[in-house]
Amino acid sequence: MYKPISLIICCFYMISLQAQRVVDVSTNQLPVGVQLVNGNPILLDKYVRVVQGSPFFKDEYLPSNFIHVLSKRPMAVKLNLLSNEVQFRDENGKEFIANNKVTRVVLTDAFGQTYKFIHPSTFNTMAKVPEAWYELLVEGKASLYKLHKKNVSESTPYGQATTEQTITTTPQFFVYANQSFNRVKQVKDFGDIFADKFRDISTFIRQSRIQEKSEDNFKKVVDHYNLVTAKVQQ
Repeated sequence: MYKPISLIICCFYMISLQAQRVVDVSTNQLPVGVQLVNGNPILLDKYVRVVQGSPFFKDEYLPSNFIHVLSKRPMAVKLNLLSNEVQFRDENGKEFIANNKVTRVVLTDAFGQTYKFIHPSTFNTMAKVPEAWYELLVEGKASLYKLHKKNVSESTPYGQATTEQTITTTPQFFVYANQSFNRVKQVKDFGDIFADKFRDISTFIRQSRIQEKSEDNFKKVVDHYNLVTAKVQQ
């Protein structure tokens, strides 16, 4: 008999909401990259004092790469970027928090936009990477990640005894390459990160007139580095 704890299978390939496919998990041989995940029921709302902002990547539950082991259908997920918890909802509307290791979360919004989040335990780095969920923006020999850093501030309104909380989100960008995980604050930082292709990267940045620090510009530089290194390997 199953205990009142929801079990899901976290698949490392994306399953869209539209394709409500049934997955065969009756055999002992599960597909490569599949892991069983336990969930604990959510009993209390920890964020009742939040008056502005959100701890989640998206406030709504989104289709994900999670499969319920009993119904064999995709699960809706919310990713808590403040506590780094993976929260999901079963077909009965009950909410749970995954309580064992999940290394990859894939979410799809109502417009079909896909968001991939990676846990740092999968990185092969010389130095430990801070615990968080990092959104994968560019994947290749060099990968670009975005950290949606959450900060909580508290204040007590005049005449009230209850403290209110405000959650703000600040984007930070990181490059994972050559067994290193480095933060990128300015475009010029790529010269040090991609020291093996310093001349190529510097020329590309200058000729492309990339000066402003932005997500799109960071993507362009990392894409160019991957293109250059791919040509060398051919």
